[in-house]
Amino acid sequence: MSIRDLVNLSKYSKITLLLATIVSLGKSIIDPVYIAFLASRAISKEQIGLLLTIYFVCLSIFDFPTGAIADKWGRKRTYLSGVGMYGSGLVLYGTSTKFELFAISEILLALGSAFMSGSLIAWYYSSLEKHGLTEEAKSIFGLVNASRTICGVLAGLLAYPLVSFDIAYPFLIGGIIMFVATGLGLVVMEENHGNNEGNTSFYRIMKNALRISIHRKNIRYLLLGDAIFSFALIYYIYSWQLLFIDELKIPARMLGILYIIGIFGSLFGNLLSGFLLKKSNNFKVSILSQSLILASYIGFALSQSLLLAILCVFTYNVGFGTYGPAFSIWLNEIIPDDARSSVLSLNSSLASIVAAVGSSFSGFIAASYGIKLGFLILTLPLTFAIMLFYISSR
Repeated sequence: MSIRDLVNLSKYSKITLLLATIVSLGKSIIDPVYIAFLASRAISKEQIGLLLTIYFVCLSIFDFPTGAIADKWGRKRTYLSGVGMYGSGLVLYGTSTKFELFAISEILLALGSAFMSGSLIAWYYSSLEKHGLTEEAKSIFGLVNASRTICGVLAGLLAYPLVSFDIAYPFLIGGIIMFVATGLGLVVMEENHGNNEGNTSFYRIMKNALRISIHRKNIRYLLLGDAIFSFALIYYIYSWQLLFIDELKIPARMLGILYIIGIFGSLFGNLLSGFLLKKSNNFKVSILSQSLILASYIGFALSQSLLLAILCVFTYNVGFGTYGPAFSIWLNEIIPDDARSSVLSLNSSLASIVAAVGSSFSGFIAASYGIKLGFLILTLPLTFAIMLFYISSR
């Protein structure tokens, strides 16, 4: 996309891209030091694991109801409330020294994430739909994902000077960034609710979203396919570092280089998706992305050389970077506007549950059958997910 194209985008696309970038920076700035910070506060490994569990459990509980809140109360209010809560959680994290306070912080972060989940995208797509501009989303969804990738790199660069002053600074700066995003959103966003203003109850909105997700074949199979696909992807997150260190015997310091290769692959995939979505349809782009990931899993399973494994890292991340925008466009196109936030949050909630289950399953598979064979085993759910996407497209 050229500079002229960016300038000519609607205000909704510009606002979404700007807010998504700022919020991504605020969230990712703690990633390089998150575990190290907890360890510096004398939090044990068991307690760190418990904190992560608290976050994912709370997120899976809060995610779906907050989608209904967005559809009823307003997507702008819900999203910005979530950004503010997340910022508060980061500040509390940075000033905490006891496990109990960290647990409260995790609950705030989970609640903030739940309020944000689906709200901005629902606000954006509904705004475009209202003005007949939905074609813009095909470019913007890829750019939003690309901006998140870039923010991940920027966060790594910022972490070093911040930690040089105090390891808590990334949390405090992250909180400030989130508060800035909240204030900016209050000024530039306009409210939309779908069709749920008035006396429609939260219960009825949630019930309607569940009914739509279950009874509409295309949505049902798409959500199920994404959940199974996400389940398979957890194995990569769990195993890729172990594959290179334990199986291919590379020094740990090389992981940073591999991570950068993955980031560039993901960034390329983000940009590629915008191009492909203009030339093809959501189904074909989604299948292409899944096929790339499937090929990378087979490659990891067969890898005897470092070069092949590195190529698989790049291929996986290209596929992953392409998948996100294509899936988001596809899902938003088929969700009725009055249930958009709720269904998107249901999708996110399923992903949280799958992440918890998939993490345990990945550990079991790797321990029982080895890292490489685990990749081969996980090609089965990947293939099944592709079949479900095909059924959804019919």
